[in-house]
Amino acid sequence: MSKRADPVQHNPVCPSGRLFERYRGLALWLMGFGVLACSPMNQPGADASRGSRYRHLVSVTSLEAYYHTEPRTKLRYPLVRGVLLNRGNQTLTAVELSVHFLDATGKPIHEEKNYPIYVSEFSQTAGGRALGPFQSLRFAFKVPACPGNWQPGRIHAEVSKVVLANLP
Repeated sequence: MSKRADPVQHNPVCPSGRLFERYRGLALWLMGFGVLACSPMNQPGADASRGSRYRHLVSVTSLEAYYHTEPRTKLRYPLVRGVLLNRGNQTLTAVELSVHFLDATGKPIHEEKNYPIYVSEFSQTAGGRALGPFQSLRFAFKVPACPGNWQPGRIHAEVSKVVLANLP
């Protein structure tokens, strides 16, 4: 039986070559993971900046705000409804809508944030669906916390945040 020469044993660059050889796979995996973790797509601000650049492609149309009275309980509260339109080519998993309620002089007196689109692992209902490219979604939400000096119909709405679906 002839013994094969072990090139690692006589390596002048790495005297502990056997240890390195034993854990080479792990070391390469950790280095690869470090490179991927530092890539711009995995940075926390990367998706946020993509979403903020995409925000101008999401619009709110047919916006209405009025007092609604429940037929059975006669409870009266402000109701906001409209259509959210994705005019871009990305799928949206979350959209934050900021609605400012104005008084008779046009001053903001109340702000309400709503999420017509919000997809998470916990959303099992129809409201938990993403909004695909060039799709629209009708939404409505009530605002019981709106002050009494609000003038019906006087609102300003804007898309304040957008989260894009992760690309495969």
